[in-house]
Parts: sequence; C-alpha cells; structure tokens
Amino acid sequence: MFKLSVISTVFVFVMFTSVSAMIINIPVDQPTIQEGIDASSDGDTVLVQPGLYYENIEFEGQDIVLGSLFLTTRDTSYISSTIIDGDSSGTVVYFSLGEYLNTILTGFTIQNGFEGPGIFCYNFASPTISYNRIRYNTSSSNGAGIYCKRSKPTISFNIIEYNSSGGEGGGISCRESGIYLNDNIISNNEAATDGGGIFNSRSLLIATNNIVNNNSANSLGGGVYCVLSNSIFINNIIYENSAGTYGGGMVCNTRSYPIISNSIIWSNTAGQGDNEIYVIDNSMPTISYSNVEGGWYGEGNINTDPLFRDPVNGDFHLMAFECGDPMNSPCIDTGNPHILDDLVDCSNGLGETISDIGAYGGKDSVVYEPEIILVPDDYSTIQEAINNSHNGDTILVSPGTYYENIIFYGHNIVLGSMFLTTGDSSYIASTVLDGDSLESVIILRNGEDTNTAVIGFTIKNGQADGCGGGVDLFFSKSTIRDNIITGNRTSSHGGGICCWYGGGHIVNNLIVSNEAGTGGGVYYYGAYVDIIGNKISNNVAFNSGGGIDNISFGVGMIRDNYINGNSCGNGLGGGGIVCESDTILNNIIINNTSAGEGGGILCGGRGFVISNLVLGNSAFIGGGVFLGGYATLRNSTIIGNIAQYDGGGIYCLTFQESHIANTICRLNSPNEIGVNEVADPVVSFCNIKGGYEGEGNIDCDPIFCDTAEGDYHIADASCCAGAGDGGVDIGALGVGCSAGTYMMGDANMYNGAWPPAVVGGDVTYLVNYFRSLPSSQQCLLDGFWSSADANGDCLIIGSDVTRIVNYFKGNTDISYCPDNPPAWLVPDDLPIEAPAGWPSCE
Repeated sequence: MFKLSVISTVFVFVMFTSVSAMIINIPVDQPTIQEGIDASSDGDTVLVQPGLYYENIEFEGQDIVLGSLFLTTRDTSYISSTIIDGDSSGTVVYFSLGEYLNTILTGFTIQNGFEGPGIFCYNFASPTISYNRIRYNTSSSNGAGIYCKRSKPTISFNIIEYNSSGGEGGGISCRESGIYLNDNIISNNEAATDGGGIFNSRSLLIATNNIVNNNSANSLGGGVYCVLSNSIFINNIIYENSAGTYGGGMVCNTRSYPIISNSIIWSNTAGQGDNEIYVIDNSMPTISYSNVEGGWYGEGNINTDPLFRDPVNGDFHLMAFECGDPMNSPCIDTGNPHILDDLVDCSNGLGETISDIGAYGGKDSVVYEPEIILVPDDYSTIQEAINNSHNGDTILVSPGTYYENIIFYGHNIVLGSMFLTTGDSSYIASTVLDGDSLESVIILRNGEDTNTAVIGFTIKNGQADGCGGGVDLFFSKSTIRDNIITGNRTSSHGGGICCWYGGGHIVNNLIVSNEAGTGGGVYYYGAYVDIIGNKISNNVAFNSGGGIDNISFGVGMIRDNYINGNSCGNGLGGGGIVCESDTILNNIIINNTSAGEGGGILCGGRGFVISNLVLGNSAFIGGGVFLGGYATLRNSTIIGNIAQYDGGGIYCLTFQESHIANTICRLNSPNEIGVNEVADPVVSFCNIKGGYEGEGNIDCDPIFCDTAEGDYHIADASCCAGAGDGGVDIGALGVGCSAGTYMMGDANMYNGAWPPAVVGGDVTYLVNYFRSLPSSQQCLLDGFWSSADANGDCLIIGSDVTRIVNYFKGNTDISYCPDNPPAWLVPDDLPIEAPAGWPSCE
C-alpha cells in the first residue's frame, strides 16, 4: 500500500521511446504545464519542477507522460511539493480525447477543483493515473476527486481524500466505464447523496488492495455504492465509513452483482440499518474468504475483529507476532487458497503462502528471478509446468499435440509456443492444445492479472457446459494473443472465448468455427474487454451474437477486426456483433447473418459504432445495423445488406434518440433506413440513396475505388470527400484513389469498348439513369462518374443531357470537372490501348 512516506511496490516508469521523443521541462522550456502539453507530441515527457501551479489543464489527446520529479527520482516528497491547483475555477485535470494507457499522470498534488472534479476522464480516455494526492476538490454532482464517464483509466497508488460532491461519488464516480483501481487510499471524502468513497453506475470496477476508510454519504453507501453494475473487489479494506440511511460500508442496488473476496468490511455505520452491506432491488453480492462484521454467507467468510495494527493513525497492516501466535490477526493465512502471498514473514502479517485477507494480502512480495520452463523437457505436461511455476515465469511449449484441460490456478505467467521466441507463425498451427471434448481447453478463474498471457497455440476441441469452450476467463484480466481458436463448443456462453467479469485482452487471434448458445466466437459479461485485430469467422450462436456477444454489463473496445460469415439463430440477434455500451471501431463486418435482428451489428444501450465497413450482411430486421437505446453510428459505410422485413441498411428502435452521422448507406434492401413508429433518429451529413431528411444529407454516387476488389475507399472526386460534419469525409475509409481515367461526355463509357466516344447512346444512358431504371439499363460506374459530367460543373444533372445534345449540334464543347481533370482532353490524346481496368457496364 502506498503512503506518502512509503512506496511499497516498485514503480515502473513507462514511456515509449523514440528518436524524436523529448523531455519538456516546466518552467524552463515552457512557463506553464498547459503550454508544455501543447508543445508536446506523442511519446514526449513533460517534467514539472516543484512549485504551485494555478492551472486547469487538458491533455488534448496527447499520449505523453506528465510527471513531477517523483517520476525520475521516486522521492515521494515531490508529490506534496508539486501542486496543480485548480484555483476553484473548474476541473483541474481533463482527459477527453481518447488518451490511452501510454498517457501517464504521476507525482502531483491535485487540488481545489470547483464545480468539477479534480480529474475528469471522458470520451474513451484510458490514462494511467498513479502516485498522486487528490484532495480538496468539490463537485456539484458527480465525482469530486475523480469522475470517469465512458472511459477506462488505470488508477493506482493514489491518495484520494477530503473531496466533496454535491451529488454522488465523493472520492470517485464511475459511469459507463471500466476502471482498474488498485493500491489506493480513499479516505475522508463525502457525498451529498450516495457513494461517499466510490460510486459505480453501469460500469465494471476491478478494485484490488485499496483502503476505503472514513468516507460518508448522506443517503446510501458510505464507503461504496453500486447500481446497475458488476464490480470485483479483491483484498480491499472498507472500514469506518458512514451512511445517513443504509449501507455504511457498501450498497448493491438494482441488478448489481459484485464479487468480493479476501476483503475486510468492518466497523461501518448507517443511520437506519445494515451497517456493513445493504442489498436492494434484485441485487446480490458473492462474498468469499472475507471478514464481514456481523457475518455473511459464503465460503471461507469469518466474523472476527481484524486486529489492525494502528487504524487510528492509518496503519491497516494486520497484527502479527510469531507465526502461529494467538494474538495474530485472524485474517492472516485465511484468504482464498488459490491467491497467494509469496512472502513468508510473520512480522509483516504474512505467515504462509496462503493469501491474507485485507489490503496487503494476495500479493507476490518476494521477487523471484523469472524462469523459462520447457515442456516437455522440464515437465511432460503443461499442467505440471503451471503447477510448479511462480509469478513472472514463462512456460515455453515445443510443437506437438497436448490433450489437456489447463487450469492456471492464479499463476501470473506467460504460456507460449515457440512462436513467442521466434515470431515464426508456423508454430501456432503445430502446437496444439486439444481439450478432447472434456472441458474448456484453458481455464483462468483465479484473478490472473495482466501479466498473464496465452500466446501462439491452436486451441481446439474444448467442450464446456458453462462459459468458454476454448478459453474460460472468469474474474481474470489475462491476454489471449496470436492463437488459432477453433472447433470449440458450449451450450452456454462463448464458444471460442468467454470473459465473465474481469477483463480480457483478445488480440490478433483467428477465432473460427466455434459454437455456443450466445457468443459463438467471443462472449463477455461484466467484463472490460479489448478485442483488437482478430479474424472472427464462421462462428455460430444458436441464440445471439454469432461473432461477438455482450448482452449486458460489459464494456468493450472492439477495434480493427475482420468479422465475417458468423451467424445466430432467432434469439436476440446480432450475426456479427451484439454490443451494449461498447465502442465498435474500424472493423470490417461482412456476410454475417441473423435470423432475428442486426445481421452485422446489434447495438443497444449507449454503444458507439464508428468507422466500420458493414457489407453484405442479412437479418430479419436491420440487415446491416440494428440500433436501440441511445446508440451512435458515425463515419461508416453500409452497403448491400438485406433485411427480410425492414431496415436493409439500418433499423432504429425505441423512442430513445439514436444519432447517425457521416455515413454512406446505399444499395441495401428493401430500404436504406427503417424506423420504428416511435423512434426518432437524428441523421445528418450522410449519403443515403433516395435521400433522407436532416442537416447536410446528400444523395449521390460515392465513387468507391474498386468494389470488385473490395476497395471501399472513396475517390478524391467523390461527393463524400470533405462533405461530412466539420469537413471530414463521409464513410468509413476516406479517400484512397483518384476518380480514374475517362473521356468527358462518354456517360456510358462506351460499354467498356475502346476507343471511347461521345455518341447518342450517352443521352439515352443519362436519361435512364435519372429515371432510376434497373441496372441493366443504366449503371453509373464507380470511379468514373466524371465521364457523365458533360458541362464541367462537377455534378450529374439534367443540364448534362442538354450539353451533350448541343455538342452534337455543334453549338458547344464538352467540359470537364476541374476537381478531377481527365487523363486526356481531346481524342488525339487517347492512348493506343485501353488503360488497365477500363470498365464495362455489362
């Protein structure tokens, strides 16, 4: 546990270095912290000298490190002597433009925010906030110390104290977010309503080794308040908090199901009852191996004075004398036996390797020299190797087929094939973990952390009755990377991978031909999951989520995946993806099918669907995308999807307002956008065939570069280029080619013949085009529309017909659009042979 006078864990200075990375010194190089940030680039470090800085700073999307001299010296005195003071004029530190984990704020006192929190994380920001003292901030409504909304920060080794909220969340407030909260002291904060220490709504909170002490709420949850959320609390202390009504220690409200283990909940008070834990409205915590005053049902729970050393002065270590002394704290060595303490030292409250209950348990305190364990050289089976490993070890597996069902038992290790050390992808196919249809192939169910990874295997033939035919991640934050996951099955959730609570990092895998009730490829519930760079194909869900399914309470970043050929039955829907409050970004979603809703994507809640290519999917309703709730769809290309009933491209449900912007939606059947009679989507700056009411909407050929080859970038002369909100391109992919070679006036491109010519058939062709006759009678060619623009106004309108007729009469010339000049201007300039790719309407 971090205190101002002590650092009990090793601080890791994380920075991506490059030739151009700089250190900007404040105030030597720049006079203010904000000017230092403004002058920085990704990878830079802004290093602040001791002093009092009256500023309200914004990171503005910069992936940088901002630190006091604590960053370079690990001298904790710099935390208290380097102060960012909001001067009672708003939020002190603001993250709002997608800052990622490489963005670090460390080593400051952050104070005197007013009508806003000390730190605000918003709009998918995911910074690392560590080793700060956050105090004396006030907010009128949400989160006085730290407020997280739709974000994923890591908050570690901070002291968050004496903050006051006029609403909920005196110390921390989380809404629609995923938070890693570890090794913090959260004390003496207050909330006018709920959650004096921590308020958690519709979020996944993973809290380990924190002390939540002496916070107060006028209403519910003096220490912690959870509503519509799933949280994981491991090795925490919730002590001497108070609530005006119920739940001095913790409140679980409205379908909240926190998992609590190895924790102490003691000496909390509430004005009207349920001092320690108050449960209401279909909620229920699962508590094990914890010390709860008054008792609580669950495996390993106790009800005994924890015997802290000196809680009045903030020392929450467990009382310990000699090993086995009856005066030792009852919390020593009574925690979850699958979570270990590696330091055997009774003077520190640690007797055996069995975990202690409380904020100092469940940690590996001895630094082992990491080992590489070879299979089958050192151990004949992978399971034997895991059983004999220590945290930090690597198990390296030689090629072969291993018929095993592997359980990690909380060991934070790397399990890899020879691909891990060579980068040779042939080892992925030749190193096979075969579950033999007995159980999940890989089981990570004991709090394994982000140092745990499975890399470079073929994972096949798993058969689970519950979660995860191939990989079962329950209450784990492990990485599953560069694997082939195929032929796994479960009648329940997650044929390929299941994440239940916790958080997984699923990266660069081939997840193909798995089966499940829900989530044929990947399923997650109550977890914060990154699904990045995978190919997820031909998976089957008998209910919902053929490729990926997040039915509830999860928060996912689904980015840069190829999601193809997945299917689901007549349940909720979502052939490709089912999402709730997730971000669906930069994916290619092709040829997925749903017997119900949402062939490509079914998105409810407050999901964000941004910059996706959605092509050739089918469903009963909402062939491409089905939007419910307050979902947002932006900068996407939705082409050639089919619905049997309504909404070939997009279907909008419910009275709640969906937002659709900067999107191409064309050639879908039976219509582009279907709307429930009570729905009222806001559609703006879109290119929709047939037109659509709304600001900035257009109806024109987008001029894709090469649809025959699957290239849905737009040409530089496309009507979508720069036509979006704020001058961005409409569609998912932006400009990727020139509009091509053409002869102006040759509207039908002479049916692909060479040489091109302006003839009477061009008049007929344009007339048929304006009459919207079937494609056999007109086909305005992608990439060559400028050939039909005979008068050079960069539009295709009726006056082009008049211009061609007058050209035949000898009264005028054919002109070209100056935005896209042709490769030749007169017939004498024609090349001898047709250019490669010269098109044909036939």
